[in-house]
Amino acid sequence: MQTFRNVIGTAQSVLSEEDIDTIFYRIPQLHKIHFDFIKSLEPCVETWNEETKIAEYVKILVSF
Repeated sequence: MQTFRNVIGTAQSVLSEEDIDTIFYRIPQLHKIHFDFIKSLEPCVETWNEETKIAEYVKILVSF
């Protein structure tokens, strides 16, 4: 996304700013959601045992 933004208005530009906004409009939100999911899952994975359940974390991820 940033690479496309960096070349707007140059000869290397293949997308307009409007195209970039349309294609990538949810990327920052999706990145944060997935980052938070991974961070919440890390302690679970670090102490993994037979009783560990990750379904609650996945439910939270899917609810977005």
